[in-house]
Amino acid sequence: MTTSAHWRINLDELGARPGSSLRIERTITLPEGWGTDVVGFRAGSELELDGSIDRVLDGVYCHLHVSGDAAGECVRCLRPVTVPVRAAINEMFFNQRAIDQMRAEGDDDTEDLYLISDDVIDVEQAARDNLIADFPFQLLCEADCPGLCPHCGIDMRQADADHHHEIIDPRWAKLAELAKVIE
Repeated sequence: MTTSAHWRINLDELGARPGSSLRIERTITLPEGWGTDVVGFRAGSELELDGSIDRVLDGVYCHLHVSGDAAGECVRCLRPVTVPVRAAINEMFFNQRAIDQMRAEGDDDTEDLYLISDDVIDVEQAARDNLIADFPFQLLCEADCPGLCPHCGIDMRQADADHHHEIIDPRWAKLAELAKVIE
């Protein structure tokens, strides 16, 4: 995964004193898709990143929102669907001094923490994790989508009102054949 420069935020403008705040507003075009085969952001999708970054004693705290339109297919009728997705990024990015202090105090579980590197933070992974977690579990084109007929595959929106299939339980199929012979 190659990080786009738009996901990197230079902290030079933030200031070094705790309590300093920096407003962030960006539009980011994804060079590669994010998500699953069912729902995701396609390559070339635009995501909006906005919020603030606040300097705290051990690093910076990000309070950002990332949003965009995810695409997929309706799980009932397979029509293309676009759904807006918005997620919050509320993450702490630690400076190296704070990480070293945690390790010195016996906290070895610091690998998953976000780190400030050369006074720059990279919010791409946090954005990806939070957005994908907020994807809808099942996409629907409409809440009452009738879907496809499970027997012939026709879109039920286009089917006649009395559309149905005579389905015989396979356990009784031979008996049904006998009944036809007797008639």
